[in-house]
Amino acid sequence: ELSLNWFNYKKAAVTYNELLNLAKEQNNGEQKITYLKQLAYIYEQLKQPLQVINIKQQLIELYQNLQNFTEIPDLKLAIGNKLESLGQIEEAAQQYEETYSFAWSIQQYSSASDALRKLVALQLSLKQIDAALETSQVLLQTDQLANNFYGIMTTYDQIGQLYLEQKNYSQA
Repeated sequence: ELSLNWFNYKKAAVTYNELLNLAKEQNNGEQKITYLKQLAYIYEQLKQPLQVINIKQQLIELYQNLQNFTEIPDLKLAIGNKLESLGQIEEAAQQYEETYSFAWSIQQYSSASDALRKLVALQLSLKQIDAALETSQVLLQTDQLANNFYGIMTTYDQIGQLYLEQKNYSQA
């Protein structure tokens, strides 16, 4: 904590990795979660996205082993964001799809909507209009289940804009 308070992230990373190893030896799940969260923050500050992804994947595995599924969608979404920022577009799209599927399966419709929104934005950036339209239709259903009325409105607007771009005026 002293290293963190003094913004000495490299030293903090070494210390928290040592603490994580001790927690693994003692099989202390709670401490492992704490140390992994701290390491994710530290690597974020050090601008080491691959390390952040690795740590978040370890957290996902730990949460799965503990059957604490509620934390997983946000971690998967964060991994997708990191992959996208690294230019790994296909991997990011896959991560968003996995996030949506997982969040849907545990009825976290808000997280599922967030993942679909990221996926639609990614598809639009790649000029995949048909795929974006298809994903937007699923997003509408998900927003309805999440009671996200603003999301429904913006998705309908986006669908209309996409149909206009395709010159499909009747659908728009």
